Amino acid sequence: MKYLQPVRVFFLAVFMFCTHTVVAAELQNPVDMLNNTVVKVQNELSNKQKIESMSSSQLHHYLKDMLMPYLAIKQMAAMTVGPMWRQATQTQRDQFVNEFGLLLTRTYASALLKVSDFSVTIKPLHDKNWKTKKRVIVQGEVGKKGGQHKSLVNYYMRLKKDKTWIVYDVAIEGVSFVKNYNEQFSTYSNMTELLAKLHELNAGPDEDIEKTKVTTA
Repeated sequence: MKYLQPVRVFFLAVFMFCTHTVVAAELQNPVDMLNNTVVKVQNELSNKQKIESMSSSQLHHYLKDMLMPYLAIKQMAAMTVGPMWRQATQTQRDQFVNEFGLLLTRTYASALLKVSDFSVTIKPLHDKNWKTKKRVIVQGEVGKKGGQHKSLVNYYMRLKKDKTWIVYDVAIEGVSFVKNYNEQFSTYSNMTELLAKLHELNAGPDEDIEKTKVTTA
């Protein structure tokens, strides 16, 4: 397995932070939701000294508390596992969601320490059709600050019952984040083997987590 390129590491971190929103009484434009969090992302990523002052455990718990409630983590888990999800017991599904969530937070904790010089731009939607839809795709760009090359990003979002939006996948240059994990997990023949591997990774050092990343180049 190969390492993610820096722009993709940044993209993963931005993906997590951009899903943090406040419960809205009225239907919110998904672009506004993402834009309203981008400044927070920039501030968090640029404050590298603060992040480095945290222990690994503190950073992992911080990310879990901040981000997990705003991701469609169960949907993402089912999509990454594929057919094995239907065959898994409820206990195995619950275990996988917990292990997968920990894997994500550890991955993003590592990303935050490496990508303070990247920025993201969210593009406006071209029409008002999003007001009648339960799923939308919001486009954006991510790249190095001051650089000319930008990578295209798609945020896949669905509407919750409380009229807030939640992210269930992101693709950069047309390659899905969920699909990347699905390709890795499909090499395991059953859920028991996959859970054992995730538990092993999450119990090990962050360097082992890095080795699970797959390049989308």
